[in-house]
Amino acid sequence: MKKKSLGKTGSWAVVFTIGLALFNIGIFGLILLSGNQLSRIIRQNFEIQVFMEQDFDRSKIKEFQQNLSLSDFVAKSQSGIPELEFVSKEAAGQKFMLETGEDFSQFLGENPLRDAFSIKISDSFLTTEKLKQIKTRIERMPGVFEVNYVESLVGSIQENLARVSSILSGISLLLLATVILLIRNTIRLSVYSQRFLIRSMALVGADPWFIQKPFIWNMFKQGFVGGLIAAIGLSLFLHFATEYYPPIRLVVVPEEVGLLILSIIFCGCLIGSLSTWLSVRNFLNKKLDQLHIY
Repeated sequence: MKKKSLGKTGSWAVVFTIGLALFNIGIFGLILLSGNQLSRIIRQNFEIQVFMEQDFDRSKIKEFQQNLSLSDFVAKSQSGIPELEFVSKEAAGQKFMLETGEDFSQFLGENPLRDAFSIKISDSFLTTEKLKQIKTRIERMPGVFEVNYVESLVGSIQENLARVSSILSGISLLLLATVILLIRNTIRLSVYSQRFLIRSMALVGADPWFIQKPFIWNMFKQGFVGGLIAAIGLSLFLHFATEYYPPIRLVVVPEEVGLLILSIIFCGCLIGSLSTWLSVRNFLNKKLDQLHIY
């Protein structure tokens, strides 16, 4: 009969349990990251339209644009350039004809469209109250006819983000607690098979750390392997998901996914080591007649 050495436990069962539990955490993490990225994309591309008076002097457009670009609510690109675009009524008319295939000049006799500016708004100003203030500020500028934006979109984003964040935060905490308990119980059951060996070493005067060290080190390695399996599974899942539905790539940030994968591996090592330390310490503190009770 092969003698079992101290710290050696049923490795594959523990590794599989850790890997599966962490894989589920990883999938949920991907959902959270994708939701945040989608919200970020929507907010970054939110625009308001500023329509000018029909008789506004074209020579003053540059001056108006410069004054508008100095406003604090205008979003800036990574290079610091204000993100606003002037669209002349001629360009708007050509775009309209290309999209609809109709030439309104044939039955109207003139171009009814207006010169306009498309302005991207800084993220810190994307609230219902601040957008109303921005609209009032712009409408007071000379030459402005009207300011338009989708008011319901901003309110919907804020409301849905608050609701989804609350729900996902609650689910993530519940899932994390479940995963920790599952891994800890699996490790505790694995350590349970060596409880008498642990107790015997304690009775002959072995130092607690000397007893715990091989268990912790072995479970650290198993946690690492389990985390690595979960990370590989998550990478394959993401690869096949993006191959099947390419638009997913728009809401996946490689740097964030990489950080998530490293976090999963770290969690495997941490939860495995900590759970093992708690389990071994528990058996060290038990009396001999209590070792028969799980």
